[in-house]
Amino acid sequence: MRSYKFYLSKAAVLFLIFSVPVFAQMLGWIKYNDMDGNIFLLDQNGKFYLEEKPDFDYKAVSAEGFPYYIKQAKDLIENHYKKEGVTLLKSIIYLSDLDNSLYERGSEASKELNRIIAREGDRWKMLDLDTSLYFARTGDINHIFIQSGIEFHIPYKTVILKKKTHAAHSYTRDSFSFGVNFTNQDTKTYSSVFSVVSEKVPYNFDSAETYRNFAEKKTIPDNYKREIISKSRNRIMNYFFREGDSTFAGYEIFEINGNSGFFIQAYFSTKGDNKEKVKQLLDNIEVKGRSF
Repeated sequence: MRSYKFYLSKAAVLFLIFSVPVFAQMLGWIKYNDMDGNIFLLDQNGKFYLEEKPDFDYKAVSAEGFPYYIKQAKDLIENHYKKEGVTLLKSIIYLSDLDNSLYERGSEASKELNRIIAREGDRWKMLDLDTSLYFARTGDINHIFIQSGIEFHIPYKTVILKKKTHAAHSYTRDSFSFGVNFTNQDTKTYSSVFSVVSEKVPYNFDSAETYRNFAEKKTIPDNYKREIISKSRNRIMNYFFREGDSTFAGYEIFEINGNSGFFIQAYFSTKGDNKEKVKQLLDNIEVKGRSF
């Protein structure tokens, strides 16, 4: 019995020895919630972590791996991973639009996708919404596109973190988040985290201000201070920060495209030139529509 007690005591001491550095580091971390309810952490080195594991492993399709993608998509669908397989097919078609040399492969993927659309029938509408996010790479540029019409072009390591959908009557909400690492090295930490919400209603938004009022009714109030960067009929861009907290800041955008509204927030550590890089990524956003 004595040796057993000594063993427990020794184990406890070892646990404390190896855990103290972890706890010490965690004590300096700050927890934030984005507008979609996701939780992420900011450490003392100005790096963001997603508290949960990404729920879907999005891979950016590229010309280098193109011969395998369609077979992979077919295999996924045959093995009852329809969401993953259809997402891959759509990304293949998207990449072929970005790179005309891949036209034939894109046509092959389109035929396969049309076959699935016909087979799904009434179920296609929800599957189409669940697979609305495309991810591709040309050279060193990562391209992210959501069917409702927002496109990002990112020359840094990029990871899709979360995607959520909601449809009720004539309203749809399609949202996703992604992390960007400006150092292009570690894929488990991010220099900036972007959250994107796309909302579609049965009428056209007459201004970005109208959409801002519409979107904010569904978000949890925060204690951020905001400064207007630019404002037009179609777009509002704000800079936000928390008073007395110099660890992080962000930009937010309210943008409209017909009956679609987009609410984008980009959080970043204020260290280095993160602010300028995030601003450049947001300034290069394109708004356009696509559907299958």
